[in-house]
Amino acid sequence: KLIEDSFGVNIFSLFKFFDINPIASASVAQVHRGILFNGKEVAVKILRPNIILNVKKDLNLLLFLVKFFGKIFFKNKKNSIYNLILEVKEIFLNELDMNIEAANAYKMKKNFMYSKILIVPNVYWDLTRNNILTMDFIYGISINNIKMLNKLYIDLELLSKVCIQLFFIQVFRDKYFHADMHPGNILVSSLSILCPKIILLDYGIMGFISSNDQKYMGDNILSFIKRDYRRVAELHIYSGWISKYVSIDKLEQAICGAWEPIFNKELKDISFEKTFNSLLKVSKIFEMKLQPQLILFQKTLFSIEGLSRYLYPKINFWKIIRPILEKWVINQMIIGKFLTSIR
Repeated sequence: KLIEDSFGVNIFSLFKFFDINPIASASVAQVHRGILFNGKEVAVKILRPNIILNVKKDLNLLLFLVKFFGKIFFKNKKNSIYNLILEVKEIFLNELDMNIEAANAYKMKKNFMYSKILIVPNVYWDLTRNNILTMDFIYGISINNIKMLNKLYIDLELLSKVCIQLFFIQVFRDKYFHADMHPGNILVSSLSILCPKIILLDYGIMGFISSNDQKYMGDNILSFIKRDYRRVAELHIYSGWISKYVSIDKLEQAICGAWEPIFNKELKDISFEKTFNSLLKVSKIFEMKLQPQLILFQKTLFSIEGLSRYLYPKINFWKIIRPILEKWVINQMIIGKFLTSIR
C-alpha cells in the first residue's frame, strides 16, 4: 500500500516480482526483495508508517526536559547537552529520509569507485522516494558469521585489517564516513576470498568531519601512539576544547598519569574505549567542552574496534592506523606548502 500510494501505480507495474514478506526488519524500516522487469534483483527499503512523527515527538520532549530541568541537573553543561540532542535529532531525521540515504550511498560509491576493499550497491532513483529506497540486492556473508567465514577459508586477520582501514580511509581521506558500521550492516563478499571485500548496507547515518576536527583527531591519535603527552595537552588547548587559561604543565601531567599505565601494555592490548574513558576522567577535572559533532565518530570508532578484535583478537589496531595517519600528515604538509606558495 505504501509503495502504491507513493508511486500512484500498481506494485506489479513497477516490479516483475515483489516478496510481500520482509527479509529484514529494524526499528524504523523493513526491507523486501524484488525483481525488476530487466531481471535485476533489488532490495526495497520501506519506512514504517508514522515513524517520523513519533521520532519528532520523542526528541522534542527530550529537548524540553533538558531545557526545563537543565539548570538543576546539568548546571553549566546544560547548553552542551541541549546541543548534543539537537545534533542527534538532525541525525535521526536525516536517517528517516530515503532520498538522503540514496544520496549518501551515491556519494560513497563515487568515493570508492575503484576500491579493492568496498562494494556499495547501486541506487535506483526512479524507484526511490522519501519513504522508499530501492538498491541492488547483493549477496554476502554476515561479518559476524565466523563459522561460515572459516568454512570459506577467508583470512580473518586480513578481514579485520580491512575493516579498520576502511573506516580510517573514510575519515582521513574523505572526511565523510558510514556511521552505522555494526555487524548487521556489514557483509563479506564470497566472490573475493583471497582479498576480502566488504559490502556496506544502510547509508541512513553518515558522519561529516570538519578540517579542524580532522586535524585535532589525527594529531591526537598520532601523539598518543608516540606517547607525546605535551602535544596532546597543546592540541586540547589550541582547539578550544579546554580553556586557554589552564596550566599546560598540569594538563600534561594529568594526561600522562591517566595514559601511561595503559601504554605500558603491548599496543595490541590497548583499546580505544579504555583510552577514551581515561580522557573522560581528565576532561571532568579540566572542564573539557562536549563536542556533539564528534558523537558519530566516537560511536563508529568503538564499533569498528570491537568488530576487528572479535574477528581477530590479536589484531594490533594502532599499528594498522599509524601509516594511514602518517600519510595524512604528509598530505597536509604538501597541501600547506602549496597554499603558501600561491599566496
